[in-house]
Order: sequence, then structure tokens, then C-alpha cells
Amino acid sequence: MNSSRRLSIATLVSTICASSMGFLAPSMVNVASPAIQSNLGADGPQLLWIANSETLMLACLILVGGALGDRFGRKRVFALGTITYATAALLCAFTNSVQLLIGLRVLQGIGGSLMVPGSLALIAANFEEKRRGGAIGIWSAATSAAILVAPIIGGSLVNAGLWRGVFLIHIPLALASLISLLWVPESRNPHRQKLDWIGVAFITLSLFLISYGAIEAGRTALNSRTLLSILIGLAFFIFFILLEAKIAHPILPLRLFRSRQFFGANLFTIFLYGALQSVLFLFILNLIQIQNYNPVFVGIAVLPSTLLLVLLSPWMGRMADRIGTRPLLFLGALLVGSGMIGLGLVGVTQGSEDYLRSYFVPMILIGLGLSMVVSPLSTAVMNSSDQQLVGTASGINNAISRAAGVLAIAVIGSLMLSLYGGAIRNQVAALSLEPNLKAEIIAQATELGNAQVPESIPIQLQNSVQDLFQQSFVQGFRWVALIGGGLCWLSAIAALLFISKRRLRAS
Repeated sequence: MNSSRRLSIATLVSTICASSMGFLAPSMVNVASPAIQSNLGADGPQLLWIANSETLMLACLILVGGALGDRFGRKRVFALGTITYATAALLCAFTNSVQLLIGLRVLQGIGGSLMVPGSLALIAANFEEKRRGGAIGIWSAATSAAILVAPIIGGSLVNAGLWRGVFLIHIPLALASLISLLWVPESRNPHRQKLDWIGVAFITLSLFLISYGAIEAGRTALNSRTLLSILIGLAFFIFFILLEAKIAHPILPLRLFRSRQFFGANLFTIFLYGALQSVLFLFILNLIQIQNYNPVFVGIAVLPSTLLLVLLSPWMGRMADRIGTRPLLFLGALLVGSGMIGLGLVGVTQGSEDYLRSYFVPMILIGLGLSMVVSPLSTAVMNSSDQQLVGTASGINNAISRAAGVLAIAVIGSLMLSLYGGAIRNQVAALSLEPNLKAEIIAQATELGNAQVPESIPIQLQNSVQDLFQQSFVQGFRWVALIGGGLCWLSAIAALLFISKRRLRAS
């Protein structure tokens, strides 16, 4: 094997294995969330942090990760990110502390912020231009396969009682990536601009404080502490924007937002991806904890939407070149929103045997809609800026989609906690129980779908209380799904108002 071919294979194996960790993790952790909650004793707000902490750090640091690779060496920073991510995953697999698990998920996010942008940077650095498109195509196909199988792998591990395996599975992938990386040369851009560390600090503190205030409000209601956290977080965000407008080398170049299309594409991203990530996270809890789906079948249940996304996205990308991005973004957002509303209209079912009559059609609508959105949205973002800033524009949109997910899970998750608790209180009032027993039932509201019937409840009422928990969750999720659908429809309106009709680059 000649050196050029060996380099190509090593680069692809290393980047695909590392990227697959990032694509596998969110879906597998979501599927494992009920088992994690049950085994570690996490309450509802802690469960939101377990889901959110990795994404929070990715949203804040992913742009910095690419810049660090350019300055200090793409191979070196990529390797550091891979080692950090895998080490954190290994420790996640053996921890018995909810607080430590959340902290380790933060560490995973830091590692991911170095690893994820480094994957495509290594491919760009080690493939000449005429072969680069094919290499990215192989990378995309492999990572798409990871997205497809992630829920099924996660469900299978959970079903076998091995929920810790959703973290251990990263270790062989990391080892394969690092071994292959030995044959990849170092590359860097020594003239990379200065890093905006102050801006990173402001936006990180802002997202953390807003998320903390919103999530804790679901536990304790909006009191002085949670309100102060949100207000300080908003103040930090304002400081961040003012800073980015003044410094020479901002992490978020605000001049890009002078483009009507770039502003619209990112507004579209905030509404749609915020709704998508928060609603689907709660949907998986609904399937496992309320509808009593087998975790393996949960992976199968979400497969139709993922399969449609993977199969149709390339065709939709070519369609966007012919008719423009606006009609596809508009129709796709409407379909995703309709699918979400469909998820919320389903009550308590008989389990997976009712899947075809309940959730199958909404999942098809979501998959069709996303296939019309993902590739055309990338095209709209890239067509909204000068060629020299395409990479920056794409990175900002990537970061915004993750930040939208962080805030949406925090805010909508907190709303779900509030709605769930309110529904429980309303239904408990109709039960013939002593006030102290009613209080014990209401106290279970912070557990979300893992609420347990207190042992002190009379045996003849235990089934009624269990049914109360299920009905209350379904009622809360219905409102969440309706709000998510509405946000998706707002993104469709944003596409109509801001995305250019033209197929050529917007001015």
C-alpha cells in the first residue's frame, strides 16, 4: 500500500471513529435516561442536566475548538479532544453519583468541542481538492449510519440491563481513532486570528445561568433565586453581544447578521432545532416510562424518521439547487411541526403494539420534514455570506443549533415539570385520601416519568394513582408537543420572510 493511500485510509478511519462517538452519544444517552434515572436516583431536573451538559459545552466551545486546531495543530487538538471525550465516557460508565455524572458529561462536551470540528479539518488538510468531496461523502455516510443505529444500540444495551454500556462503547472507537491517527501528519495555520476567550466566558456563563434558572424553576417555581439566575444570564448575553460588536477578532462576527438571509436561517434554526431536541427528548421518556415501550423498540420507533432523513437529504439538496431553499424549508418546517403535534395528540396506549396506529405517521412526517430542512438549511447559510466566510457562517449556525437545544431543553423541560406537577395536583384533589398522602403523591412530580406510587397509598388505590401519573405526563407532554409544533411553524414563517427566493448567492 503506497503512502498516499495509507494516509487517506488512516485519516478516514480516525475521523469517522471519533465523529461516530459524537453522533452516537446523544441518542444513546436519551434512550438510557430512564434507566440512569432509576439506577442513580436522579430527579427530573437532574435528568435534564444529564441530557444538556454535554451540549452546553459544545455550543459554547465548538468554534474555539476549530481555532485551537488551526493554531496549535489539528492532529494534536483532535487527539486531545478524543482522549478527553473517551476518558470522560469511561468515568461516566462507573460513576454512581448523579452530580459526578453531570460533571463528566460537561467534560465530554469540552472534549467534543475539540474533536468534532477537528474531524472535517483533518480531512480538508489531508485530501487534495479533487478527492476531498469523495472523502467527505464517505465520512457523511459512515456518520449517518451511526445516527441510524444509535437508538437501537442504546435500546439493546438498556434492555440487557447494561445502560453503562452506552458510555463504554466509546472506548474501542476512541482507540481505533487514536491508533489510526499515528499515520496522519500534523497540520496547522500559524496565522490564525486571536482567540476570543472573554467572549467564550460570557456566552458560557450566560447559557449556564439561564439554563440553571429555567431548570430549577421547574423544581421550585420561579422564585427570587431562579429569577436572579435568569436575569444575570441575560445580562451576560447582552455583555457578550456588546463585546462582539467592538473587538477586532470576535468569536461571533456580528457583521454576518447584516445579511437578511443569514439572520433568517439562524432564526429558523433556533425555532426548529430548539423544538426538535426538547420534544424528542421528552418523547423518548414518554415511550419508555409512560407507554411502556421496550427500549429496543424505542430505537425502532424513531428509525423511520432517521431513515427518511438519511435517504432523502442528498436528493433534497439537489432539489434546493433547482428550486431554491425557501420552499423546501417552509414545507419541511410545517411537516416537522405537524408531526410534533401528532405525537402530542396520542394518549396512553397499549404499548408498542399500538405504534402503527399512534406514533408511526407523526414520525414519518418529522422524517420527511427534516429531510427537506437539513441540507437546504446548510445551503441557505453558505449562500448568505462571502465565500471567505462560509466556514465561519457554517460553524456559527452549528453552534446556534446546539445552543438552541440547550435552552429549549432547559425551558421546555422546566415547563414540562410544571405542567406535570399541576396535572397531578388537579387529579389528586379528586381522590379520597388524607392530606398527608396527597402530599406524598404530589412530591413525586419532580421525578417526571419515573414517579412511583408511595407505599403508604392503600392497595385498592395504587392502580388509580399509577394511572394518575400516566395521564398527568401525557397531558403535560401534549402541551409541550403543541408548543414545539408552534415553534416549527414559526420557523416556517421565518423562512418565508427572510430566505431569498433566488438560487444564487444572496447579496
